[in-house]
Formats: sequence, C-alpha cells, structure tokens
Amino acid sequence: MLPLFLATCSIVIGLGMVVPLLPFYAVSFGASAFDVALLFAIYSACQFLTAPLWGRLSDRVGRKPVLLLCFAGTAASYVWFAYAGSLTEMYLARGLAGCMAAFLVAGQAWVADTTVPERRARGMGMLGAAFGIGFVIGPTIGAIAVGAEHPDFRTPILFSAVASLVAFVIAAVAIREPAKHAARDGAIADTAAHMLSMPLLLLLLGIYFASYFIFVGMESMLALWGKAALALGPRDVGLLMAFAGICMTIVQGGLLGRLAARFGEARLIVAGIAVMLTGMLAVPMTGSWALMLIPMALLAVGQSLTNPSIQSLVSRVAPADWKGGVLGAAQGAASIGRITGPLWAGMLYEQAGHDWPFFGGALLLVPVFIIALVAGRMARGHMAANARA
Repeated sequence: MLPLFLATCSIVIGLGMVVPLLPFYAVSFGASAFDVALLFAIYSACQFLTAPLWGRLSDRVGRKPVLLLCFAGTAASYVWFAYAGSLTEMYLARGLAGCMAAFLVAGQAWVADTTVPERRARGMGMLGAAFGIGFVIGPTIGAIAVGAEHPDFRTPILFSAVASLVAFVIAAVAIREPAKHAARDGAIADTAAHMLSMPLLLLLLGIYFASYFIFVGMESMLALWGKAALALGPRDVGLLMAFAGICMTIVQGGLLGRLAARFGEARLIVAGIAVMLTGMLAVPMTGSWALMLIPMALLAVGQSLTNPSIQSLVSRVAPADWKGGVLGAAQGAASIGRITGPLWAGMLYEQAGHDWPFFGGALLLVPVFIIALVAGRMARGHMAANARA
C-alpha cells in the first residue's frame, strides 16, 4: 500500500503545482474568463469519458500497466503544456492530461484487489490522504517556483512533469500486480433502475453533483477574481490553495471520523453546506490577501465535511448488492459537476461581474441546503427502520 500512496502523492503534487497558476498562464495567451473555465472543463470531460475505458483495460491487462501508462502520459502532457505556443495547444495538452487521469481509478481497483473488505475503507482513505498532502505540497512548491515579479510558468509545470515521472519510477519499481482482480459491478441500467426506486439516493446524488458544480466553478475563477479584486499573482493564489489543502487535510484526516460518529453524516452534510455558503459570500467581501484566509478556510472545511459524508451515507443506505454501482454513479455525478461548474462560473464572471461566481454559488447553495435537510431526515428514518428490522 505504501508504494501506491507515495506514487499517488507524487502525481497529485504535480497537479497541485499546475492548478493555481493555470488561469494566469492562460491569460498570458490572451484567454478570457470563459477560456480559463474551458481549460478546467476539458480536463474533467476527458477524465469522465476515458475513466470507464481505463477501468475495463485494467481488468484485462492489469492495474500496474495502466498506472504506468497514466503516469507517463501525464508527464508528457505537462511537457506539452509547458511549451504550448497557443491557447489551442493548451486545450489539447489539458485534454491529454484528463485522458491520463485514470490513475485514481486504477489505484482504487488495486486497493480493492489487495485488501480484505474490512480493511478496504482504510486503503481508500490512504488514497484520499495522498490527495490532501499533495494539494498542500504542490501549490506551495508551485508558488515558490513561479516567482513574484515576473512569473515563470514553465518551471513549475516542468516540475509537475518530474513529479509524474517520480510516480512512474515508484510504480515501476515497488508496486506489484495483484494476484486477482475484483469483480466489477452490474449493468448500468440495473443500477439506474434501483436508484429510481430510492428517492433518498437520488437526493444525495443531486447534492453531490451540486457541491462539485458550485465548488469547482468557484475554484476555476478564484485566481482571476484574486487578480481583478486584490491584484493577487500566481504565488499569492498558490499559497492560498496550499492553506486550503492544510484545512482539508486536518478535517478529513483528523476530525471527520469523530464528528461523524458523534453527529452522523446527515448532519455533517447540512453543516458543510452552510459553512460553504458562508465562505462563498465571504470571498467578495474580502479586502486583502490575509483576510482571504478566512473564506478559504470556510470553503475548504465545508467541502471536507460535505463530500466524504455524502459518500459514506450513500454507501450506508444503498443495498449491499448494488452498493458499488451507486458509488460509481456518485463519481459520475461529481464528474459532470466538475465539467459544467467551471463553464457556468466563467459565463457569470464575464456577463455579470467578477463577484458573481461566488454570489451565484451562494444562491444555489440555499436550495441545496433545504434539500440536504430533507435528505437527512429521510436518511435517519431509513437507518432507524433498518435497525428495527
């Protein structure tokens, strides 16, 4: 498990170096806010379209070959991105990166193949921890490497390529191919039919979609907002994202389990949405980099409370024989949110003003909060009924 953790951490460090500076890099090519949003959306769209194909390929040829190919392909995409000569090349390079982003799918399958059911959650949690650590270290390194006075975008992007190659070496040397592959879930049509029979699951998946739609939309416009409202540069935004990564790591790594045991996932979802809504409203009211730490903490904590709690609650209320399919549907809902959210936020930024991706997100979170209250009441009733059965 340790080699997979280290490889995942390394490639996420590379991703964390690129994300904060990507909007500034695109603007240097004359990109508009919508163009920046499209760069985020293309990555997520290619990831969404290719992940099932990579999953099936890993069933046939093995987990390790897919991991190696994804790590090498990601490194190549960063080199292309660093030396892009036009906005079109940037789109193509980010599309290639999205196509190569199936390392998480193969990694989760590797964990499923190599762990017994009672230890599987711990293994998946280690992958989540790798993402948290990567998004602390990556933005910090990127912020230092990009510079302040005259931003050097190429150096941190090439560092990202090196981090991906480090992941490749770790996987090639230390990760072993599992002796057996876990069985895949049933047909998509069967899963959809089951979900339609449980309104609670549909509500939870709707909340999951909305959370990603709003959060990733905000994230895609944050750098441009910081530049327009506070004259922030790539280094400033990178350090803010590193701080948000620290907040996420603290919540998900140390607090979430104890909070869920005490209050239950349903209440944490409601609390997380309320905290995220407060953070969205707080961003446009911020007047300095230092004060931005407050809304960044609120947004990070809100997301860290909401999404893992939804995943856990979905796994608890879904029947055991189609739990995997429902969790897969949840990931699909999140992916669609990551694709459409930046486009929506980019249009708001251009048409209504730079504050409106945040005000718009807050407005959308109001009905999401009400739906979460209803879903929480239904979930508690569902689990109480199961306990009596």
